[in-house]
Amino acid sequence: MNRATAPQGSDQGGLPYALAAYGIWGFVPIFFKLLVSVPPVEVLAQRILWSLPLCFAIMVFRRQIGDYLAALRDWRTLRILLVSSILIALNWLVYIYAIVTDHVLATSLGYYLNPLVNVMLGMIFLGERLSRLQMVAVAIAALGVALLLGGALETLWISLTLAFSFGFYGLLRKVAPVGSLPGLAIETTLLFFATAARRMSFAVLGFCQYLAPSIVFLLGLFLFDEPLKPAQLFCFLLIWISIALFSFDIWAKSRGARVAPTP
Repeated sequence: MNRATAPQGSDQGGLPYALAAYGIWGFVPIFFKLLVSVPPVEVLAQRILWSLPLCFAIMVFRRQIGDYLAALRDWRTLRILLVSSILIALNWLVYIYAIVTDHVLATSLGYYLNPLVNVMLGMIFLGERLSRLQMVAVAIAALGVALLLGGALETLWISLTLAFSFGFYGLLRKVAPVGSLPGLAIETTLLFFATAARRMSFAVLGFCQYLAPSIVFLLGLFLFDEPLKPAQLFCFLLIWISIALFSFDIWAKSRGARVAPTP
């Protein structure tokens, strides 16, 4: 089977791309902090403008121009990518705005919330199911996020917008019948995530995302000296417990699959 079209629920080949994508995104605030004098819309426009030539150069090298043109001729695919383009543009615009206005911790919380959205979307639209331990992990993380309603309400809109826009974006990129790079050229977003989204189960992909907000959390706290409110602290603690439970469950299942005898 072609690895780029692995079946739903398969994580074959997707983990390195997910770790690369989220690792890079974790350190992006350092770059955006250097651009505080530039309007967020202009930063986003420059990102789009300079992504296109790179995408086309890579497609020429990989001989994927035909796939790109085929996607443009397919109205259903084009509609999906158009919506995903709007979602990722909104996500990046809010993200850039939050970084340059000193709300780095709010962005971290938003991307911690996103896996909960991924789990919900995966269960509703993709028929994915969670184990009991994974359900407990999700419930603990949800409790942590609920604490923000009382202690960090003024920046909660940032967190919610980032979580839901990226959650629906990931869902559309997973179901879009187009390869990672041609789709990337149409919507001009990150190649590593587009590849990971098509190779991994949506729930597992969502929890890999905790790498990026963890890095952002450390940057906001220690590099940018943002104050950490008690509600935010308790939210982070509960989410970290959730991550530990979810990760342990995935590890235990993968270990059991390796030692299981072949029939």
